[in-house]
Amino acid sequence: MVVLVAIGIYIAATALGGTTPHEGGEDDTAAVQELFFSSVERPMDAGDYIYSYTEMHSNGYHADVTISRKGNESYSMRRDPVSGRAAYFGANESVVCITYLGEEKCAEVNSTSPFAGYALSLQQLLYNEESAAAMEDHYGKLVQYGGMDFFPEMAEKEVGGNPCTEINYTMDYSRLTVAQLNEIGLTANDPLLLRSSQYDFTACIGAGGDVYYRKLHWIDLGQEAWMESTATESVWGRGLDIQKPAQLVETDELYSFYQEIASLASEYLTCIAGNNTDRCIAEAAVSWKNPGLCVDSGTQQDFCYINAGLGAEDPSVCGNVSAGLRDGCYLEFANLLQDASYCERITDAALRQQCDDLNISVAGECSADADCMRTGCSSQLCVPTGNSDVVDTCEYRPEYACLAQTSCGCVEGRCSWRQTPDYLNCLNVTMVIE
Repeated sequence: MVVLVAIGIYIAATALGGTTPHEGGEDDTAAVQELFFSSVERPMDAGDYIYSYTEMHSNGYHADVTISRKGNESYSMRRDPVSGRAAYFGANESVVCITYLGEEKCAEVNSTSPFAGYALSLQQLLYNEESAAAMEDHYGKLVQYGGMDFFPEMAEKEVGGNPCTEINYTMDYSRLTVAQLNEIGLTANDPLLLRSSQYDFTACIGAGGDVYYRKLHWIDLGQEAWMESTATESVWGRGLDIQKPAQLVETDELYSFYQEIASLASEYLTCIAGNNTDRCIAEAAVSWKNPGLCVDSGTQQDFCYINAGLGAEDPSVCGNVSAGLRDGCYLEFANLLQDASYCERITDAALRQQCDDLNISVAGECSADADCMRTGCSSQLCVPTGNSDVVDTCEYRPEYACLAQTSCGCVEGRCSWRQTPDYLNCLNVTMVIE
C-alpha cells in the first residue's frame, strides 16, 4: 500500500501552487528532475486549499474526487457512478457519510468503528505537511539509490486552460536492495512490488507546482494497467466552508446502508470487467433503479436511462436520451407521474397529441388493477377505466409488441405498465434493432 498511498498523496500535494506559465528550460534530465521536485516541495507551507480531479482507470472505473482544508477542518469526497463517500475531519472528531440515489447517511467514526479504515482511506487523499515531507524523502532516496529515472524530453502543453510542462519519469523498485527497500518503508515481499516493480509516469506541471494531469502506467501481473487524473479545480489559500452534517445516525444504521450499496458496487465492478459491459450495466441500473450507472452503459444508454429513470421516477433522465426517443421518454413520464407538464416538452405533433389525449388526472387514480384498462389502436395505452374515450393517432411503434410481456394495472395509485424483466428485456432488444 505504501506506493499507492504515495501516489495518492502526490496527486494532492502537487496539485497545490501557482498558475504562472512555465518559462521553459534546458531539455535535459536535470531540468525535468528539478521541475518534479519543485512540485513536491511547493505545498510544504500549504494552508487552506481546494483541489478537485477526475480519475480514470484502465478497467473502466472512474470517479470524481474533491479534497479541501479550511483552518482545522478537512474534507474528502469520492463519487463514482454507484455512490458517494465523504469524510469530515475536525480537531477532535471524524464523520463519514455515504450517499446513494440522493439519500445521505452520516455517522461519527472512532478507532473501534467498522468505518475506521474507510475514513483512513479518505483521509489519505488529503494533503498535509507530514505526508508531503515523507514523499519528498521517499523520492529523494529513490533517486539516490538509482530507482528513479527522469527522461530529458519536455513539452509545453495546456490542460483545462492551464499552461504546463509535460515530463516523463519512472520508478523502478527492482533496482533497490532489501535494506534500501526497508529504508523507504517496503519489503521485498510487499504485495504491491510482487504485482509490479516498475511504474511509469507522465505529468503536466505548471510553473508554480500545480500538476494538472498525471498518468501512471504499469504491468499488473502480466496485464497492462493505467490510471490517470485530471485536475478540475485547484485553489490555493482558500478552503471550502466545511460543516459537519447536523443529522447523524448510529453506526449500525450506516453499516446496513453501506451493505445495501456494496452489492450494487460489486455488480458494477463485475460488469465493467466483463465482455458485455454495456448491457450488464444497463440491466443493473434498471434492476437497482439507479440511472446514475447509465453513463457507462454505452450502446444501451437509451434503454438504460428511460427504464432506470422510470423505476426511480426521475424524469430528468430524458435529457440524456437520444433525440429520437426523447419525446417518447416524456410521454412515459407524463403517464407514470400523471403530470401533463411533460406533454409540453414533446416536440413531435403526433406524440404530443397522444400525450394530451391521456386526459391525465391526479395521483390516486386507481386502487386496484380493475380500475385500469388498455386502450388505443394498438392497445398501447394504460389509463384509468374512465378514460376509455382517449383519442389515438394510431401510429404504430415497434416497442408496442413488447406490451405482450407485461400487464396494465394499478401501480402505486397510478395506471401504468408493470416493469417486468421480460418487458424490459424486450424493450432492450427492440431499441438495439432500431
